Amino acid sequence: MQNVSKRFVSLAAALTILSVTAVGAVAQGDEGDEVSFRIPLPEECVVDPRDQADIDAVLAAGEHQLVLADGLPVPLGTRADGDTRFAVEETIYELVACLNAGNAARGATLFSDNGLRGFYGVPVDDTSAAEQAPAGTPTARPKEQWLLLRAVTDVSILDDGRAAAFVILNDPLLRGRAQTILFVFVNEGGAWLIDGTVGFSVVAPMATPTP
Repeated sequence: MQNVSKRFVSLAAALTILSVTAVGAVAQGDEGDEVSFRIPLPEECVVDPRDQADIDAVLAAGEHQLVLADGLPVPLGTRADGDTRFAVEETIYELVACLNAGNAARGATLFSDNGLRGFYGVPVDDTSAAEQAPAGTPTARPKEQWLLLRAVTDVSILDDGRAAAFVILNDPLLRGRAQTILFVFVNEGGAWLIDGTVGFSVVAPMATPTP
């Protein structure tokens, strides 16, 4: 049975590919519309784990689809209501906690099937899967390597009903350099799950959600 633990541990490094060149180019939300400078602790990764057999089935069922195939919309979308902003922030916070905990099974619960394929996808017929993701107890990052969640901003509702938000992280393994990523979420059963991410270089001011 394929296991995704090791790929999950390297997820934070993979996310750096999607970083912006200058954090100052990212549009900021209104005062109070962000979570800032927090370190999600490994013990805060408490979401129920996703069954390994389910993960394997999802990875085998298809390929990851781009979440914004037509590019970044401008403006990004309409400002999300308070409940949606809170739910999106909580999803991101727990994802970072699970990254710090190195807990793939729990982290997988925070993704849609499409998001899961995008972040963890290894074909089941790939003979190197065992080396890429050996089974075993989750290994947390050392305290000095914990990811820092700097901000979750501009939580917006896209035209198709999905949500999006800019997430700014600091990774001590990258000398603490800030990484900014656009996360896209889909609502499944009342929960906002990560459907994928979008890489970009500069976010224009007009990308701020419209009132």
